[in-house]
Amino acid sequence: MITTTATETTEHTDSTDTYYLTREEAARMLDAYGSLTVVQKKRRTATGGLRVYYHPRWRIVDKNLDVLVLLQAQFGGSIYHHSGRHYSWEIAQTTLGALLEETLPYMQEKRPQAEPILQLIEAKENGTTATRKTRRRFSSSISRLRRDMGKRRLEG
Repeated sequence: MITTTATETTEHTDSTDTYYLTREEAARMLDAYGSLTVVQKKRRTATGGLRVYYHPRWRIVDKNLDVLVLLQAQFGGSIYHHSGRHYSWEIAQTTLGALLEETLPYMQEKRPQAEPILQLIEAKENGTTATRKTRRRFSSSISRLRRDMGKRRLEG
């Protein structure tokens, strides 16, 4: 069991609620409501070349701020307010890597997406993303994943 507690104090609530999510509950929640993405950014190098950077993140958008505060308290990340009563919780980079390692064994739907992203995060931590081979391998994994997901949509 994850041992962090969630404590919320907002302008609409004065109560303090404590609840613990198990790894399995967190995985199910992220599986059902989460959006696992990799933002690709391109920048020019000093020599005029082009460098590609990958920034993985996990996002959940919801009207229920309490659930997002619970996720933030347990796993870190940031909460953003959008128009109306919509909020989003986002977690990225190394914090995302720790969350994926904890919840990956319990994931079902997002597991094919999570595995290459976890490999990317581990490569970044080891300093190996600079190699063309690592970037190419990650890029082909994502392309294969997109192709497979497109086939599932057409078949479903």
